[in-house]
Amino acid sequence: MNDAQSAKQLFKATMIEANEIMKTWHGTYPNKALNAMCITAIEEAKPLGQICPECNVPGKVRSKCNHSVKCTCCDDGRIHAFAAVCPVIKALVDWLSDKRSTVALFILVKQ
Repeated sequence: MNDAQSAKQLFKATMIEANEIMKTWHGTYPNKALNAMCITAIEEAKPLGQICPECNVPGKVRSKCNHSVKCTCCDDGRIHAFAAVCPVIKALVDWLSDKRSTVALFILVKQ
């Protein structure tokens, strides 16, 4: 994200997807809130995002009886603090993660 032009294009693509997700919702939403939502989704979708301190990446922890169980603090070793609260951010994070190569190609084509 050091390239300002590609960051703007990624933000624009994320904003378009957010508007697509929210098109059936009622009401109006402030631009600052939509901007913050897109920025948060981009940050949480980074492959080297915030690592879970509980399981330290594997997404599994040992229970009291030494069984391997899914970590309740994270999603596969990465913390999605806002994605758990806001369904739009979760959808955007999933979209960004699934379409990472597509988004990269989108940015390259638009240049």
